[in-house]
Amino acid sequence: MHVSYQKGAPGTFFPAVNGINLQDPASFVPPLVADPNLPNVVYFATMTVYESVDDANTWAPISGNIGSPSNGMINTLAIGSTNSSAIYAGLSNGVVELENNANSGNFANFSPVLGQAT
Repeated sequence: MHVSYQKGAPGTFFPAVNGINLQDPASFVPPLVADPNLPNVVYFATMTVYESVDDANTWAPISGNIGSPSNGMINTLAIGSTNSSAIYAGLSNGVVELENNANSGNFANFSPVLGQAT
C-alpha cells in the first residue's frame, strides 16, 4: 500500500505501512475500505483489522487475529453505511464476523454473525 503526499503526482508515492505487522498472513489482495461516515478513517485487514485515522499515514490494530491460513483469511471488510461502529469482516471460509462497538482507539471484539450456516 502506498500513499501520495502531493495529490498523486508521479514520483510522490511512499509505503503506508507504519503500524501494520508485515509478517501477518493476508489474503492475496488484502481488503482496504474507507469509512463512509468519517473522513480520513480507513481500515485494512491481514488476519487482524487495522485502523488509520490520518489518511493511512499511521495504522493501529483494532482486533486480535480473526482469520488464519487454516481457518479462513479476511477477504473483505465493510463499514456500516450509517453507523461507523459496525464493522463486518468476511472470511474466505464463508463466515462473516461483526463488531458493533468499534470506535477509534477501542479494541474490537469481532464475533460471528448469528444465523450463519457453519
